[in-house]
Formats: sequence, C-alpha cells, structure tokens
Amino acid sequence: MSLTRIAPDEEAAGWTVRVVLASSTWPLPDAAAERRAVERFVEPVFRSRG
Repeated sequence: MSLTRIAPDEEAAGWTVRVVLASSTWPLPDAAAERRAVERFVEPVFRSRG
C-alpha cells in the first residue's frame, strides 16, 4: 500500500494515518507549537521524498 508515495508500505501508511488523527483530536497548546512539530517531524519526510 502506498499513501501518495510518502509511506512505502502498509505499516508506514497506518502510522501516518494515526499521526494525522492524533493531531486532529489532540492538538498541541497553540499554533506556534503545532507549526514547530510539523516543521520538525513532517516536513523532513516530504523533503526527503522531493
């Protein structure tokens, strides 16, 4: 299974979905904290696949 060519397998795709759902239901305290988390943990995934 591929999640828009970001997650190469079913386990990685499932992990990605868990992270998105957790971020949606359990947000960080403020917008600045969310931005730092995305820049630190999400952006590198897209950059490495770019």
